[in-house]
Amino acid sequence: MRILRPRQVAEMLGVSRATLWRWSKTVSGFPVPYQVGPNAVGWDEQEIDEFLTSRRVDRAANDAA
Repeated sequence: MRILRPRQVAEMLGVSRATLWRWSKTVSGFPVPYQVGPNAVGWDEQEIDEFLTSRRVDRAANDAA
């Protein structure tokens, strides 16, 4: 398991860090961050990849409808 820091996840998703935190609280299916230290959090890279894949599938299904 590779842990990605917030800045890495935000860059990967193409969003700001503020949007990343908002998504973590409001978007259904968005991965929950892990506490990796007293003042540090991160996301499992595989969970972020799965989230992106699910969003692509959802979009493709909506485009086909």
